[in-house]
Amino acid sequence: MNKNNNTSSGKENSKREINPDFANELKEGILEPVTQMVKNNDDLIMFFRGKYINIYYRGHSLFRIEQLGHKKNPYYKVFFNFNHARYTEDWEEVLQQLEAIGYSLNHSIQHNKENIVSTIVKSANIDFWNKSKIIFSKLIDDFFSIEEDKLYDYFNMCKNINKNKFIEKQRQQKIAIINNNCDNGYFIYDIEYTQARNSKDEKNSGRFDMLALKFENKVPIELVLIELKSTESACTSNSGVDKHYKDLKDYINNHNYMRIRKEEAICIFNLYSDINIFSADKIEEAENLDVKILFIFTDTARSYFKKNNIPYDNQIEFEDGDNVIKL
Repeated sequence: MNKNNNTSSGKENSKREINPDFANELKEGILEPVTQMVKNNDDLIMFFRGKYINIYYRGHSLFRIEQLGHKKNPYYKVFFNFNHARYTEDWEEVLQQLEAIGYSLNHSIQHNKENIVSTIVKSANIDFWNKSKIIFSKLIDDFFSIEEDKLYDYFNMCKNINKNKFIEKQRQQKIAIINNNCDNGYFIYDIEYTQARNSKDEKNSGRFDMLALKFENKVPIELVLIELKSTESACTSNSGVDKHYKDLKDYINNHNYMRIRKEEAICIFNLYSDINIFSADKIEEAENLDVKILFIFTDTARSYFKKNNIPYDNQIEFEDGDNVIKL
């Protein structure tokens, strides 16, 4: 068996693009209302995940939509993490609203467990998607808006003073939404990527906060692996800047990984074009893409950026994480 670092496996080749049937449903079938919702709301963004897609709002999954059934009888399952409701006092009323439009909870509310609501979708029902978005987005808004000194976990019936603000996830989505330029600039086509391991013992260096194509004159010239840091502690932790840089360099040196990522980037870009998320010509060539690592520092991570002489070629600092971040 060839054991060099350029071998491939089924897991390694597990790509993010969805199949043509799934794409067609997003373009003109059962899921067309979802595509229109993303196009018409600049606070939503869609990413492909192979057998499912995620629609993100404020950095959190608003809808996870999984393909089920078969070509002659397709249907889709919609998931939402109901743990977002744990700071909402009237969460039981909210659950009743969801049940009224077809959702069910995977089990009775369990403390410190994953609580998921889901339903099956078999037809293009605009009213269903609109009602779902209103309910889920409000839960996510409530999750972020409650002041820490007033925070109460209604699932666990206790005060919670360690609320995670998920600042990095919110910055991540803002960056991804604004950087969708396929003329001149960056087009971010994926977030939260993790390379599948071939075995338990294999080191996993393929973890990226974002993946992008850089365009010049409507031509893609670079595949960009992006690492985002929004807190100073994240820069110095076990998964801090130095470790991420080393892991990214190791990953880039694997030519097979790079070949797969480049091909995947072109496929995903063309899928977005196919389902009319944006207007752009398809791309045919991937081999000539250069590869770049880009570090982005926002919020308190800027302190690390200023105090350290970072020896990396590409890094960007943003003075105010709340401002629009254009790369």
